[in-house]
Amino acid sequence: MIKTTVKNEGFHGRLYSKNLEKEKVVITITGSDGGIKNASIIANFYKQNGIDSLAVGFFKTKETPNSLALIPVEYILNAIIWLKKQGYQKIGIDSLSKGSELALLTAIYCKDVSFMIMRSPSYFVSEGLTSKGQPSGTSCWSYKDIGIDFTGYKIREFDTKKEFFAHKELTLRKFNDDKVINRNSLIQINKISCPILMFSSLNDTVWESEKAANIIMKELNESNQKVSQHKTYKYISHFMLPKISFRMKMLFRIERKYSKKCKLTREEMNKTTLSWIEGV
Repeated sequence: MIKTTVKNEGFHGRLYSKNLEKEKVVITITGSDGGIKNASIIANFYKQNGIDSLAVGFFKTKETPNSLALIPVEYILNAIIWLKKQGYQKIGIDSLSKGSELALLTAIYCKDVSFMIMRSPSYFVSEGLTSKGQPSGTSCWSYKDIGIDFTGYKIREFDTKKEFFAHKELTLRKFNDDKVINRNSLIQINKISCPILMFSSLNDTVWESEKAANIIMKELNESNQKVSQHKTYKYISHFMLPKISFRMKMLFRIERKYSKKCKLTREEMNKTTLSWIEGV
């Protein structure tokens, strides 16, 4: 494993490399969970299946901000530049949740993105979050030190513990549903040239990921992106990781009640991911 630093390479990452040919590599990023742990879970999935991967942490690491606010898109752009210097020919991005916004923005600013996998995606730029998990009043993301237009939260104070005890699971739908979308925050999917594989859940308790994926898919179809795909599942939560920890499983009713079915869903999702990547 090769570790990089923001100071030296412009991003914080861990490269898992086995292949001498360096044909493909996948950058893995997650969302408001922060840190690099879950990005490393996705990266390890690729490593175990013979695909090089680079887990990137963009906030809540030792070298990155504590808040998910005004995070530079340049973190991922710098990672791509670094991977190209390592000799990789095709560079993909596998993103989860809010990380999908960052992945889409990266693909707009950089044409060196060869393919993307998005789990529980969003189609617009959201307001950021403070280190205490409250609306930041700023964008999640910045580019060239300027905040990118965003859609804000209608509710200005989050009580996620109250929602958890009320619903007996992690749910953020109260905060994410029925937003008035700022048109300037819509991500310009028509500017993305690489194919995209999306996964969404019918039992998403964080936001309407199926709706978001359908919107993205419609725009991709209009751009004649025939290789792109969207698969939605009933038995899986918002955290569509290749595997899920016991602790995270306890956060979601669907994962607790239908544990075996969720496991089978993940197995099918993983097979689909590997098969699709092989063809792009």
